[in-house]
Amino acid sequence: MSPGEEDVEASSDSGGSATRRCAACKFLRRRCSRDCVLAPHFPASDPHRYACVQRVFGAGNTARMLQVITDHYY
Repeated sequence: MSPGEEDVEASSDSGGSATRRCAACKFLRRRCSRDCVLAPHFPASDPHRYACVQRVFGAGNTARMLQVITDHYY
């Protein structure tokens, strides 16, 4: 198994092409969807960033705050 192999997963809804999980989904051990609110803010290349934010605010509060920001400003 190569070092980056656990970062890549096959996505069934995209026709079998490989997608990369964001740092938040990797940390939470869940599948990263195309409309993941955390992915733009926590790229897979910087998992320590999400770990620090999650430790302070928690996973649910972080996602909720980013969803509110996304809804109002984008």
